[in-house]
Amino acid sequence: MGVGKGTVGRAVANALGRPFVDLDEALRLRWGPIREQFERDGEGLFREREAATLATVLGDPGAPVIATGGGCWAQKPNRDAIAEQALGIVLRASLATCVGRMNGDERPLAGDAGALWATRRAAYADADVHVDADRPLVDVVADVVAAVQRPPYRVRHALGTGAGDALVAPDARWLAEAFAARFAGTAYGFGDPMALRFHPTAAGVGASWLGPIPRGERAKRWPAVMAMIDDLLGRGVTRDDAVVAFGGGATTDAVGLAAALTLRGLPWAALATTVVGAVDASLGGKVAIDRLGKNRVGTFHAPRLSYAAAEWWATTPARARRTGLIEALKVGLVGDPEIVGLMASADPKMAHTDVRLVARAAAAKLAIVARDERDRGERIALNAGHTVGHALEVASGYRLPHAEAVGWGLVAEVRFAAVRGVVTRAWADQVAAWVGPWLGRSAPPRLRPAAVRTAIERDKKRGADTLVLPIPVSLGRWEPVTLTSADRDMLVTCIP
Repeated sequence: MGVGKGTVGRAVANALGRPFVDLDEALRLRWGPIREQFERDGEGLFREREAATLATVLGDPGAPVIATGGGCWAQKPNRDAIAEQALGIVLRASLATCVGRMNGDERPLAGDAGALWATRRAAYADADVHVDADRPLVDVVADVVAAVQRPPYRVRHALGTGAGDALVAPDARWLAEAFAARFAGTAYGFGDPMALRFHPTAAGVGASWLGPIPRGERAKRWPAVMAMIDDLLGRGVTRDDAVVAFGGGATTDAVGLAAALTLRGLPWAALATTVVGAVDASLGGKVAIDRLGKNRVGTFHAPRLSYAAAEWWATTPARARRTGLIEALKVGLVGDPEIVGLMASADPKMAHTDVRLVARAAAAKLAIVARDERDRGERIALNAGHTVGHALEVASGYRLPHAEAVGWGLVAEVRFAAVRGVVTRAWADQVAAWVGPWLGRSAPPRLRPAAVRTAIERDKKRGADTLVLPIPVSLGRWEPVTLTSADRDMLVTCIP
């Protein structure tokens, strides 16, 4: 209300060469002035007409630009319909700006602008894109056009204590508004030092950056996490505040754990600056440190917002961009076969630029996590390749990157399943052929078998004498295969 949606909508429609529909104007032309409709028919009937008109316009094959009233967006069925059929963009302006633009306005609820703004805030957070409308019209229109032409891909989820979002975008332009829509208190950030150096755009979230943390797996040690907790408590953090992690998977793991432990759980945001972070580590809420093994101390604490921008990971090494997508291939093997098809025909050197592929992998993972957040059933599928992969990381002293280790782990575990007769050798060879291009020229790790076996013994997922391997047995299907103590030497021999 008063945010300028009609003016912006017309300008955007002109820029895109699309028709424009102002929903309020359509209702006014058919049933008379909106104030009269409220007085004559009541708000309930008006909302029914509004919803029906929206449904008709959304079905227009001409893909018009639609300006809806704030009350229309506040109705969840309308938001759901928009989410299914269109890109939902909310223009955000200060209350003072909105009230100023409504001077003399005849809208029936204009007198309650302050109360409406407060009550609708949560509904506005459901938009795919948030654009700051307190700026000049030309800047607002440019951002909306960019969102339509190169949209951020959004995956909604309901994990932990509430709803959250994962956004994968070409760049960071939507970050500040997406963050503002989810967090109201003070934000405190911790980041990978190289990520902070190369990408000052992280400052767009308005966080007080409390400094860089150790790089890579060194962040996932108890002293580093305790230092973050002490820093937060020393700043007088409250439960209304938020924590921001800016970096790769190790950064989001460590900062997420610090957020989980401070005041028994602070809301947090994971800003993923690596491909493996975007498709895996920043999603799902597993936060942990390495203690006598990989990820053996941690908990579940889902971020309220995960944001990954392709411009961030473009500055990471080419090898990391390529191998990072092995986590996407893994989730395709166990849950979304189309991802495997997309990757089989993609150029491994350039696939990381396909924001849609990254977003699809994120969606596939979150779909599995939503059905088994606490890792007691189906979610074990996401550990495919990880029993051997984690063991290789540990045995290498964490010199072997995580995604690369998972690639070798996938090959080894499916080979083991072939030896056990669970899958055919032809299937094991096919999995190795899918993984191969993403490993590139990387050589198999040369590690002492005894060190790898010891690391497998310490796997956090093992039972008293058994360990379950989730094995992809066909595209989109997996089966649990029990690994006994007697089998572990055999598994080690299957590592390339």
